[in-house]
Amino acid sequence: MTVEITKRENIVGGIIMKRLSSMILCCLLLSVSIFAGELLDGSYNYNTMDLDVPGKIYYAFDFGPKDAELAKGYIQITNETVFEAKNGYGWMETGSLIVRRTLTLQGDQARDMVASSDEGTFRVVLKPGRYRLTFIFNDINFRPSMNLWINNDPYLEKWSLPGLFMKVKYTEVELKEGTLDITLAADKDIWVINALVISEAKGLK
Repeated sequence: MTVEITKRENIVGGIIMKRLSSMILCCLLLSVSIFAGELLDGSYNYNTMDLDVPGKIYYAFDFGPKDAELAKGYIQITNETVFEAKNGYGWMETGSLIVRRTLTLQGDQARDMVASSDEGTFRVVLKPGRYRLTFIFNDINFRPSMNLWINNDPYLEKWSLPGLFMKVKYTEVELKEGTLDITLAADKDIWVINALVISEAKGLK
């Protein structure tokens, strides 16, 4: 009798363990899915250490110090790159901007950044039309409340960037007057930006 009860208990215990294992696996898969979705809105290729951007690229900007490693095919943007009409890109004001370099191992365009506790606007002159904007944000420190406007339209509001956690975000915009203004601000601490790629619009899925 005792042997039969023990067998039944073992069978029931095995069934419970299998169900628990399945539930845990489902939770883990769901967590990974959510994590990956939060990590990458756009796509970053760790084999090439660069963004996977479909279509023609018009501009690729790498934000950081003068002596930073420059990603291949990117234009270097420091805290002193003032907007000039002849270049067609640059910061509208540079007085409060700083540069930072992280200790992370991502590609050159994600390793360093321009940052500030004050509002900053980066301007690019483009032909009227529709464009895809892909941003890289990355820092070793947690950035609790960043805001980003595209031509005065809010794109990111009170958005947080976890420390040691690269995020790629993309969107598409219609430019009627040919001027693109990317304005960043922080409610707390500082905002950061590591890279911006402007490319051919491909539609948002």
